[in-house]
Amino acid sequence: MRVLHFDLGMSTPGSPPLASPRAPDLAALLAQACGLLTAGIGVSALTGWIAGITALHSVSTAFIPTAPSTALTFVLLGAAAFALDRWPDRRAARTYVNAAAILVCAFTALVIAQFVGGFDLGLEPAISTATTAFQGARVGRMSPLAGGGLLPAALALIALTSYPAETVAGRRAAAGLVFGTLAIGLSSLAGYALGAPFLYNSVVVPVALPTAGGLSLLGAGILSTALRASRPGAVAGTEARPQRRARVMRYVPAALGAGATALLTLVAAGIARQLDQTRVQGEFDARARTVAVALRSVVEQGLTNVRSAAAAIAIDEDLSRAEFRFFAAASHPLQGGAVAVAWVPRVPLGARAGFESAARRDGSPGYQVTERGTAGRLRPAGRRDAYFPVLYVEPSVGLQALVGFDAATEPAAADAMVRARDADATAVSDGLILAADPPGHVTVVTAQPLFHAPPPRAAASARGALRGYALGIVRLATLVRAADPGLEAQGIALTLRDVGRGAPAPLYGRPDATPAHPFLAHAETLAVADRRWEAAFVPLPAYASRHPGWNAWALLAAGLLFAFLIAAHLFGMEGYASDLETARETLHTSEARFRAISETAADGIITINAEGTIVHCNAAAARVFGYEDGRLFGRNVRDLVPAIHVPARTAGLEGYRATGEAPIAGETLELPALRRDGSEFPIDLSLATWETREGRFATAIVRDITERKNSQDERERLIAQLQDALANVKTLSGLLPVCSWCHKVLDDRGAWRQMEAYVHEHTDADFSHGVCPDCEKKYLSGEG
Repeated sequence: MRVLHFDLGMSTPGSPPLASPRAPDLAALLAQACGLLTAGIGVSALTGWIAGITALHSVSTAFIPTAPSTALTFVLLGAAAFALDRWPDRRAARTYVNAAAILVCAFTALVIAQFVGGFDLGLEPAISTATTAFQGARVGRMSPLAGGGLLPAALALIALTSYPAETVAGRRAAAGLVFGTLAIGLSSLAGYALGAPFLYNSVVVPVALPTAGGLSLLGAGILSTALRASRPGAVAGTEARPQRRARVMRYVPAALGAGATALLTLVAAGIARQLDQTRVQGEFDARARTVAVALRSVVEQGLTNVRSAAAAIAIDEDLSRAEFRFFAAASHPLQGGAVAVAWVPRVPLGARAGFESAARRDGSPGYQVTERGTAGRLRPAGRRDAYFPVLYVEPSVGLQALVGFDAATEPAAADAMVRARDADATAVSDGLILAADPPGHVTVVTAQPLFHAPPPRAAASARGALRGYALGIVRLATLVRAADPGLEAQGIALTLRDVGRGAPAPLYGRPDATPAHPFLAHAETLAVADRRWEAAFVPLPAYASRHPGWNAWALLAAGLLFAFLIAAHLFGMEGYASDLETARETLHTSEARFRAISETAADGIITINAEGTIVHCNAAAARVFGYEDGRLFGRNVRDLVPAIHVPARTAGLEGYRATGEAPIAGETLELPALRRDGSEFPIDLSLATWETREGRFATAIVRDITERKNSQDERERLIAQLQDALANVKTLSGLLPVCSWCHKVLDDRGAWRQMEAYVHEHTDADFSHGVCPDCEKKYLSGEG
């Protein structure tokens, strides 16, 4: 290549050329800016945690905040990325980069291991003591997805500092690794921008918005360092800009391919995650509905028990304790102790003493009407117009303290009793805690009124006709266990709330239970007499461990690994691009030389494969067989030279196809051939064999020897004629008898024949008659 130099008069002869202004290295500026911005995001998030400013660590209260541990890693890695690009040859900078990267690698690997293994080493609680939750996820913890983006970034920094400066292996490895960081960061940002939580949400902790931005900036900065034209320690601007651009452009196909693969992987993982969530939600809903149906059945059975007890008491006003116990045990199984039935008569003030005496005689020694004192202990009831003491209760296990207790002194039970009396229907109380129950165990009371006569419409009159109540004492913990004994063991927490009157009131369960799957939720409404209960089902970590939903994560991991392999492969191909181009040029030169020789050769050249199919021929071969150029491709050589596979002649083509050895190789054979019009003509054929990865091939040189054969046949015919002439001359050379008068000749059969006929038969001579001069003088001139 000739290089032309132009002197524009800007320098004097013998002086060095003027130095041109150094162009700014945009790749270095980008790398350093991204490193500083990443560290800035980390510092901002830490400041937000310390100062309690939501905008600094989570942008908005609608988003989860960046964990302090994630912020610290951003500070470490952002500063490391800046230092590596700004001071690549300084030992202190490289030492810091390695130390920060190794520390982050160890920490993020443990975070991912905790997520996969389902254990907690207590690493992050030492950094963050936050106990609040965001949409079911505990804040202040690094997301496993964020850890999966920070780990390859730290490994990429280690790769850039571990390989020798004169090699590109470190830059290739770093570029391939950091694609994972970019993929997670950009996909999470896209999830926030598009309102698609499945792109940034994790099973445990979602990726925060500042975290997604930090991952994107960190990945872009490290990638910019890795893709620079010179090694990270080279001086910016020392290489010509077109050469830098050409070198960088080599990475564009790899970047696009890996990026497209990563994006498709993220979309596919999102779809798989949605499918997993739909499947898990369906299974959870089905399980929750089954429990809700069982719970509704138990509640309805309990209400039926209360109404049945009321009916039995209404039939026999003097029902004894033994009769009540027999009826209760025979009429229903009492749901395993979930529902107890009690008879609470109305006792006027004047009848109290006689009522207590009759109860003692009926099998309740020491029976008296009681109420709860200020300290919560039972005491004899004070004077009032009427009492509603518990006379009988079945089953009585754990409820003996209720016998004699005035139910009207319990506000929740009294409210239900009044509503039941006024409506002449079953009424359900708010939640209350009995003295015999463990702390936190809530009980509700169902009241069914009984009247001496059909109740009048006026509530005031109904008080006088009121006989008492059949009460149902419902222990909610026992009720839930009766509906489904293995619910909690399966990792599902049930919460019951009374939503029938005013603000929802908790009845059972833990309203603050943190769901293991934030997207799972199921609620059923139960009609319980005049109230409505809401049964809310929440999945616990035990349920999450049984339904991990690994399909999306496996697909994501496989896809990102595939993207990394694609990037590594494409970047690895860069080193072979020059050799490949040289080999291609050499191949083109060889092919052009072969074509030039082949097309200018006077003899036909045909190349066949092991099956005898023609894969190449020159123009001379097409002319020899009477075809147009190109019409021989794809034909079988047997159609042109049938004798090539005759065993008696060669047996070569069949043996060559089977063994790769052709006995006729290197020999020149004369064989008959067929032209396109079916005419036969002779050829000379020379065969050479060779083999490549595509299979075995043979090249034949074909020459039309028709003219040579014609010349040879003509020569042989002339030789035969001469031989016949010589034979005839020898026959006439002996003694030949001739008649002296008529000149006839005596032949070998003893017959006299004319001399002309005999000589013509035995030679090629012909006779013509004339007169010799002597005879002319003698016979014609008259001189004789």
